Amino acid sequence: MDVRELCTRRIDGKLVCPRLSAARLPQWVVPSSPSSAYAKAGAAVRDPETEERLALFDPKARAQGVVLDPVMALTAPPG
Repeated sequence: MDVRELCTRRIDGKLVCPRLSAARLPQWVVPSSPSSAYAKAGAAVRDPETEERLALFDPKARAQGVVLDPVMALTAPPG
């Protein structure tokens, strides 16, 4: 299956978010940079050929928990 079939896309000006049929595994997130990405319901992948960011949105894919590790946060670039 092509990952684009699972991606959120705009059709006739509206966002269409395919819902996955399989059960979701509980996710725990350890962010490595200051971002709000851990709180979003989904993920993204980058198409290596086009460099396009492909969003994978599903409210049921939201993380079950977040572990804030100060040592991990220090790995982010200062900028």
